[in-house]
Amino acid sequence: GKEIAGVLFAYDPDKVSVVGKPTRVVKGRVLHVTIKMLEDDQELDVIVAYMPQSGRPKDMKDSWEPTIALVVKLGEGVLLGGDLNAETYKSLIKVGKDVSKGQTCRPGEIYLYKLMDESLMGEAVLKRLGKETPTSTRVITTAENSETGEAVISDHCIDHIMHSGSLKVRLRARR
Repeated sequence: GKEIAGVLFAYDPDKVSVVGKPTRVVKGRVLHVTIKMLEDDQELDVIVAYMPQSGRPKDMKDSWEPTIALVVKLGEGVLLGGDLNAETYKSLIKVGKDVSKGQTCRPGEIYLYKLMDESLMGEAVLKRLGKETPTSTRVITTAENSETGEAVISDHCIDHIMHSGSLKVRLRARR
């Protein structure tokens, strides 16, 4: 049937060329694209993702496990970006959660934690690029419905760009 939802990889053709054909890793959720930077011929494997928010454990497993397997297979030079619908370990610690003890806010966080754990991923471990600032704000209680008369909001950092290996060094060198 016709696919009406999914992820998109947008790029500037004056800066980047796509090598080969993009691969759909998980239909509607995860796409793998190999790109070449036109400036220096450097190739990078880009994985773009829109992970499930919650739901059945099978949905999480079917989206995250092939993504983790691909990151391991590709090793260094991987860039993973998108709406992962998961907070990082650092963000969860701030709100009193400990992922290593199974404490999470969203089901995907245990998978994100695995991707960022060097003891589990080895050289394929991913590190987050940029600051961990909120990318999603939700109103928990409006001011009118709050006992204090002030709105209660919840900030989340669920959109990420992550890298593996020496990618960080190579990105810095180009600035």
